[in-house]
Amino acid sequence: MIVQSLPERRKTPEIIQNGYNPEDFGEKYWMAPNRVGRRRIDRDAHSLRQYVAELVKNGMLPKNPRICDVSCGPGNMMVDFHKHGFRIMGCEFSEAARRLGLQHFDLKIPFGDLRSRLPFDDGSFDFAYCIGVMTMIPLKDVPNACSELNRILAPGGLLHILLINPGQVGPRAGNEPHLTTLPHSDWNQHFLNAGLQDNTHAMPPQRFGIGVNAEWDFAKLYRTTK
Repeated sequence: MIVQSLPERRKTPEIIQNGYNPEDFGEKYWMAPNRVGRRRIDRDAHSLRQYVAELVKNGMLPKNPRICDVSCGPGNMMVDFHKHGFRIMGCEFSEAARRLGLQHFDLKIPFGDLRSRLPFDDGSFDFAYCIGVMTMIPLKDVPNACSELNRILAPGGLLHILLINPGQVGPRAGNEPHLTTLPHSDWNQHFLNAGLQDNTHAMPPQRFGIGVNAEWDFAKLYRTTK
């Protein structure tokens, strides 16, 4: 039986102001099967690993790069990277996801909140990815989130961003509970303001896949300018 893993709720002004409810990403979100019987916790990082390998091959990343999965959920994609010899760390806001990471993968995932400060030192990573998360952050916190993603990157480091339906409008725009909707140009400007340079032309991210069954409306690769 297919279980509805996300609640049906309208985007009230209060919800948009405060950000998503952590309960939206509880155990059911990760463990419920989708239409073809797959659970989110079982998804691997195959496509993204291939992308990172190509960045290394083309000299855009150092060999054996230090990787960060920002908002990693229970860590399923981190496990896949690690199995294939990559150095990777992650952080997560959802208590339920961190608990599942410990139960299923023996991962002690640190708490991380893009609205405040990530649990990593400056310049800790050569490559960071943040998938489908920025649209869940209240608009007032987006500048800080972009700055934090830039802060944890080493000089010349790369940031991989994927967002679903970022430019739609209306009370139910995008997929629940994605709350912040902006034109592509506005999203891009937030990252530029944080000290990142749009490098998408050098190696565009895949528009479909990257470990999850979703088509990404905003797929970007940035390089830090520090």
